[in-house]
Amino acid sequence: ERHVAAAAAAVLVATAAVKNLLGGDEAMARARKPEVYSDAAYVIFNKPAAEYTGNSVLCEDVLFESGVTDLSVYDCVPGSELGVDLWVETPNPPGYTGP
Repeated sequence: ERHVAAAAAAVLVATAAVKNLLGGDEAMARARKPEVYSDAAYVIFNKPAAEYTGNSVLCEDVLFESGVTDLSVYDCVPGSELGVDLWVETPNPPGYTGP
């Protein structure tokens, strides 16, 4: 089976580009760890391809829908205010209440 789905994060993701080009340590403090992508990809790859191919999703939504109840484990700095992406309103999925 082959999976074709597009995933993005709702917030900044801690990468060298974010650190070096988008604000240094301040930007990194408002970001989530890259594991938000790898864990969401794992969930996606374990779904039936025939049913899930073609979806465009947010990593946080995928993780929340799969049963992850604490997305703060992905925050680079626990308790920090996350920098949301331009096209989302909040860093967390609807219905998420946190740890």
